[in-house]
Parts: sequence; C-alpha cells; structure tokens
Amino acid sequence: MKRKDLLLTVLAAVLALTAAIGAAHAYFTTYITARGGYHLLLGKEIVFSETPTSADKTVTIQSDANSGPLYVRVKAIVAAQYADKLAYSGDNWILEDGYYYYTPVLEPGQTADALYLGVRDVLSSALDEEQTEINIIVVYECAPVLFDEDGSPYDYNDPLIWAQTLLEGGAA
Repeated sequence: MKRKDLLLTVLAAVLALTAAIGAAHAYFTTYITARGGYHLLLGKEIVFSETPTSADKTVTIQSDANSGPLYVRVKAIVAAQYADKLAYSGDNWILEDGYYYYTPVLEPGQTADALYLGVRDVLSSALDEEQTEINIIVVYECAPVLFDEDGSPYDYNDPLIWAQTLLEGGAA
C-alpha cells in the first residue's frame, strides 16, 4: 500500500511539472524583433570655441540654426592660488553663484557676445620655471528657454531651467 501511495505521489508531481513546463518554455523562448525607426534628436546643437593665451581665454558660443532658443552659462575653473585673481569681461555676461550667465536668450543661429576670462595681477616672475601658462578650464551648459503661464520666459538664472540642462561640455 505504501508503495502504491508513493507511486501515485510521484506520478502527480510529474504530471504537475509537465503541465507547468509549457509556460516556462514559453517564458524562456519568447523574443521580439522590430524594424524601422525614427530619428530622435536629444539636446541642442551649439558650437563652443576657446582662444587661449598664457593667462587669458576668450570663449564664444553659437547656437545651431535648427535649435530652439537657449540660455547659456559658463563655469571657469583655475588653480586654487589663482581663484581670487580670476576676472571676466564681456557684454551681456554676469557672474552669479560661480557661473557666468549670458543674460539674453540665445536665439537659433545666433552667436553670444564673447566672454573674456583671465587671471590678473600675476607677474611672469610669480610663475615658476616649469609653469609658463595658467590653465583655465571652461565648462559650459545650455538649456531651453522655459515659459510661465503668461508666456513670459523664466529668468536666465532660475534653478528650474538649470535642473534640466540638456547639453554640458567643456574643453581644457
């Protein structure tokens, strides 16, 4: 009798496993293919250029003609001993929160006014013999212009704009 109960138990387990194997087999063998596609443009196209000298750098930024209106900001990084001597100039650029903001909207195909960055009051005698230049690292960001309910653009330095930066880059 025990042998018959054992045989029925094993047969019931095999039957249950056999019934479930179809679902497991389908799970492990299912795949899908797709054809075609769409061109997807992520971000905005801009042209960023720098013209360095020994202690200065000129930065220019131009938006692509197919781009939407953008806000632009730049961060300049120098060695700690020169950080307090970093100066800038350029029409429509303003320094706030460690960033140089281009205050007007950069329209499609437009070039922003040049931003001049430089380390001032450093004599060539202050540079050691191995160092003949001061490296200014520039990181730029651009973001699309956002509009409020009235259709007015947000300010260039609004945190909401920079929380969703689309394009970031830089050059040494």
